[in-house]
Amino acid sequence: MIRIATLNDTERCLVLAKEFYGDFMLSHGIEMVDEDLRKTVEYFISTGQNLIVEHEGIVVGMVAWMITPHPANFKCKILQEVLWCCNSKILIDALLLLRGFERKAVEANADVIMLANLSLQNEPTLRRIYGKMGYQYTESHYSKRRI
Repeated sequence: MIRIATLNDTERCLVLAKEFYGDFMLSHGIEMVDEDLRKTVEYFISTGQNLIVEHEGIVVGMVAWMITPHPANFKCKILQEVLWCCNSKILIDALLLLRGFERKAVEANADVIMLANLSLQNEPTLRRIYGKMGYQYTESHYSKRRI
């Protein structure tokens, strides 16, 4: 089941976000600040800019987003994924979450959907699924911890 999260889902969403960000943050030498992550999750829940997927009554995935104009064309609206966490072993849960996210793009009248992939750009299953759904790999980023 896909639905918008409520404040009652905050703790489970935090667990998912910590699982998602844990390795990524460590690989960048950044300490995760629990209170900051909580504020971020609560912000996206309070604004309704989120969806969660439940499997057998348990929240197993979430996506949160912001809507922003493209920096080179303010008439172009981008639905930019900010948090994407899905730890379900069942592919359909992730696909339901992605389809729900796409519906939110239509509701927001967004021109472009942007999904960050962190270090998954070479993951073959993800590339195949995104490709079949009409997504194209358009950019990546490098990062360096300033010392």
